[in-house]
Amino acid sequence: LVYASDYAVPTPAMLTAAVSAMEAAYTDAAGRPLSHVSNAENFDGILGGKIFTAGVYKWSTDVSFALDIILSGSVDDVFIF
Repeated sequence: LVYASDYAVPTPAMLTAAVSAMEAAYTDAAGRPLSHVSNAENFDGILGGKIFTAGVYKWSTDVSFALDIILSGSVDDVFIF
């Protein structure tokens, strides 16, 4: 689907709300400390078949996954990649 600000109501308000939510999510993520950087770097960017617990992950390389990744945690946990 494609949406534009000049589409009929309520699309413009929905786009504004979506952009605000995106900005809030980015600000929240940027303010969190890296929690798994050393462990994640050990994967050499190949994530397939790995299990991730809640936290903030960052790589200094490209990442790929040909296999599924597993997010291990509860419904309230946060995963930021």
